[in-house]
Amino acid sequence: MFARTDSPTVFFPPGTYMLSCAQHWIAASAISMIGASASTTTIKFPSACTIGGDAIFFWDAKSGVRVSELTFDQNNAVTSVWAPGGGSGAILAMFAYTGNVNYASIDHVRIINSPGDQYITMYAVCCGYVFENGHMDDNYIHSQPAYSPNQCLSTTTVERSGTMRYMTMNRNICVGSAIQADGDNFDVSYNDISNFNFGTGIFGPSAGSSKYHSYIGNKIHDSGWTSRDTSGILIGGVEVPHNSIVCDNMFWNLGGIAINNFGFHNLICNNIAWNNNNAVPTVSPPISEAEKSAFHTPLSGGSKAGTGARYVGNKAYDTRGASARQLYGYFDWAGDAVPGITFSGNEFHGYLGGKAYAIGMGTNGDPNPVSMQDWVTLDRQVKYRVAAIEFTNIDPSFLHYNLTCSGLGPYPNGKIKMQFGTSTGPTWLAGATDYVTGGTYQSFANATPTTFLTAGMNAMTLTDNLWGVTYGSNTGNLFTAHFAALGYPSSGLYTMRYEAGYGLSTGWQEISSGFGYTSINANPITAIRLFSPDAGAINGNCVLQGIL
Repeated sequence: MFARTDSPTVFFPPGTYMLSCAQHWIAASAISMIGASASTTTIKFPSACTIGGDAIFFWDAKSGVRVSELTFDQNNAVTSVWAPGGGSGAILAMFAYTGNVNYASIDHVRIINSPGDQYITMYAVCCGYVFENGHMDDNYIHSQPAYSPNQCLSTTTVERSGTMRYMTMNRNICVGSAIQADGDNFDVSYNDISNFNFGTGIFGPSAGSSKYHSYIGNKIHDSGWTSRDTSGILIGGVEVPHNSIVCDNMFWNLGGIAINNFGFHNLICNNIAWNNNNAVPTVSPPISEAEKSAFHTPLSGGSKAGTGARYVGNKAYDTRGASARQLYGYFDWAGDAVPGITFSGNEFHGYLGGKAYAIGMGTNGDPNPVSMQDWVTLDRQVKYRVAAIEFTNIDPSFLHYNLTCSGLGPYPNGKIKMQFGTSTGPTWLAGATDYVTGGTYQSFANATPTTFLTAGMNAMTLTDNLWGVTYGSNTGNLFTAHFAALGYPSSGLYTMRYEAGYGLSTGWQEISSGFGYTSINANPITAIRLFSPDAGAINGNCVLQGIL
């Protein structure tokens, strides 16, 4: 069949077709293989043999080839093969080694009972030839996990010896091996990848200058190996090349990092990563701080590889309490941060020191965080007629905090006071000299408030004398306070900036602003509360946020 030179399409009726142990097939023309359906048409290998030579089914410089609706039952036969050009052997291999290829498809194929190797490959590995418009979609590949390089689906240019472009690898199920996508303009989406023991679920090598990839809607999970693979990395989710989109993916129960962003100017959005970083603590070399994160921008050889990335709407968390290993939602390098990264609407949580840890950054021995340019929600309190609205056990690792309350008011009428606390109790700071306030007030209406924030008893007090109107429970007040360096005091001083608005039926009428600091307490502030000692109760919808 493979000796035919007229590029036939060969149809396989339902049945099982047995191969001999020593054979492999090199196509003399663009021969296509189409089965009746993968559930009824099987090509089966002998068991307990080693299949040598080139790839088992091999096409080179043949355009228009399609392999579809077939099951390849490897029957645990070992494939110890090498295809021309030095690429690893595979069951199905299509190459641009001696000429260009335009269009090839391997779809609706099942590969089962495999002991572990490479399975479906499309390569452009020589002499500047181009392989384009290739499709590896809707396949099912189930293999024994291998600890050395192996892929269920693979493309490569061998560091730009040739060109791969306009490829799709969509809606595949890979159990026991992962995907390598090397080239330009790739769509690698809606795949389910699990139980693999080498590399990352989707590997888009930035070192070979791969670019313009879309990784959307993939599920990468349950890697089967909790040590380093033979290349020295922990089994992770995705390595991202340049100018790419990585959105709406899910990552769980992996040995390493969910998303490692090596590429320039990438959009990383709406991904969810939980309960990852499961390498055993005794792994060698030891696990770095970066390898305890869900999302990471590495300094690849000091070259700031992830410059210009945008992280939007991602979520990271660990549900395992004190046994959690995904300790950081995001990790970057303090003192030498990758430039141009922006963040918006992310919920980065981890687990560190017995409490939720939102965003971790820093190198070993350098815990100082780098600016994230994004507020992260730490806690929300929605209260009605309570003695106080309290935020306790605040993570002191952030550089800035933001407390915003809508519908804030005492019940029935009175003054609202804000107070800080330290330690785990907490110990509330209440001395007359704890906080000194000052600054200027800005009026955006026809009235100017007198004292909106005062020093003295119980730290800071919100007063009720805007226009002489009672600061009551039915006026829809908005209060925002910004605090800086609660966990990193300088000479025992804590600084803060506050803004408070007063709402009436005609809209927001007044904004006040100022600053304050404390000079007597050098411990990190761990608690904030709002209360009304003269009214006895308080209402409000309050959110505490942090930023690095």
